[in-house]
Amino acid sequence: MRNRDGEKQRLDRIAAREGARARLITDVQNITEPAVTPPEAQEILEQAQAWTAWGALALHRYLDQHPDALHVPPSDCPLALARLLDLLAAAGHPVNAPACSICGRSDRLLECRSPDGRCCNWCKHKTKVHTCARCRQEAHVVTRRPEGPICRRCYATDEDLFEECVECGRRRRPTKRRADGGA
Repeated sequence: MRNRDGEKQRLDRIAAREGARARLITDVQNITEPAVTPPEAQEILEQAQAWTAWGALALHRYLDQHPDALHVPPSDCPLALARLLDLLAAAGHPVNAPACSICGRSDRLLECRSPDGRCCNWCKHKTKVHTCARCRQEAHVVTRRPEGPICRRCYATDEDLFEECVECGRRRRPTKRRADGGA
């Protein structure tokens, strides 16, 4: 009896996965102009990492709950949807890529989550503030040293980074290097 129940559950999962994949192919074909072929749609979904069993089911469920998400993507959409829309936009299809919930840009992949929704890597790291180990101010961390995180202002004045300019002799942070390695 247990084997039959287990086999039935396995077959139900396979059917659900294949149904989700079929629906995603149809959705991609409906949103693209000119419509892509089913193998092309599958390739796009694979690149968006929405073809795996879990990814296909998760995206299918999300699109069931948010039917217009392919046309007007919300900022809290799953990463697979953001990737899919970015790939379609890059291929020249008339879709709206989701915008970062912090900076509003839609030309970056929204890999991170913030309290407001999906955001780009730059905004996520820009909003992370820590106490600087040198000035004790809450600031954006640009590096870590043995004493702890260092903010941009303290990093810019770090004497350990200064070198003597081979042309004028002043001690500053190097901005360029010559072919011989001199600052």
